[in-house]
Amino acid sequence: MSAPAARVVAVALAVSGAALTAQQPTFRAGVEIVRLDVSVTRGGEPVTGLTVADFEVRDNGKRQQLIGLLREEVPLDVFFVFDTSGSVRGGKREDLRRAAHAFLSRLVPGDQAALVTFSHQVSLLQSLTPDLGFVGRAVDALEPGGSTALNDGLYAALLQRTPNERRAVVVIFSDGLENISWLTVDTVVEAAKRSDIVVYGVTLLAQAGPTRVSVRQPETFPPPLEDELLRRVALATGGRVWAADSSGRLEEMFTDVLREIRSRYLLAYEPEPAGQAGWHRVQVKVKRDKGVVTSRPGYYAK
Repeated sequence: MSAPAARVVAVALAVSGAALTAQQPTFRAGVEIVRLDVSVTRGGEPVTGLTVADFEVRDNGKRQQLIGLLREEVPLDVFFVFDTSGSVRGGKREDLRRAAHAFLSRLVPGDQAALVTFSHQVSLLQSLTPDLGFVGRAVDALEPGGSTALNDGLYAALLQRTPNERRAVVVIFSDGLENISWLTVDTVVEAAKRSDIVVYGVTLLAQAGPTRVSVRQPETFPPPLEDELLRRVALATGGRVWAADSSGRLEEMFTDVLREIRSRYLLAYEPEPAGQAGWHRVQVKVKRDKGVVTSRPGYYAK
């Protein structure tokens, strides 16, 4: 899709929640190989240099034999989802643009990106493309205004994912309250559980406290109360919510998010016993207390 055409494509969400639920993406049908995108941190910093022997994975309680571990070798698909409601005008818009460009400038050949925006409506400003210049120009064209359909915006991004062997992440930014979506939080969380996308939420604290938030240690503080969706979706996909007290820190946060994404491990295994349909609970541990593991808690198999 060309950049001009992409700018006028609106994601159709004016249907019932039940109809959208029927279109939810699935993690993998007829599972033969399970791939887990895993983050390992210590004190908020990524832990590097781990090998297959450092991990233990249990699928429905049974220990699994890992057959692979990858990091930067797998190309990355990034789905930006940006709040363009009225509250993002002025300085916030400029800070968001700079943050997005900083992120794009650090992607490498083979990576792709897309841009979905949400306000009172949800729009696909740029479909997934290896031409990051298209995405950058779409970011520059952002014009905030209207309300905040956060739930619908994230759901639309999940629908853009076509199952394949590439890694996929959503980087979603919002600075305010959900107030107009068709879809419920539960519907979007369930869709995220059925996807293979890792969701990173980037948000601003509703009120700045006396102590500055540490971007380097995002797991040490709770995000704003209004971000129920971001918290739950990050938990369901093995991602994380990052927050700061000023939009001036967005560039720092975006580049740190990408740094963590690049440091993640991709574990693969053939589930044993095989052929079990339904929800599989997955537990991932790092041996000898080498770090804190963040991973999706399970997957659906048919």
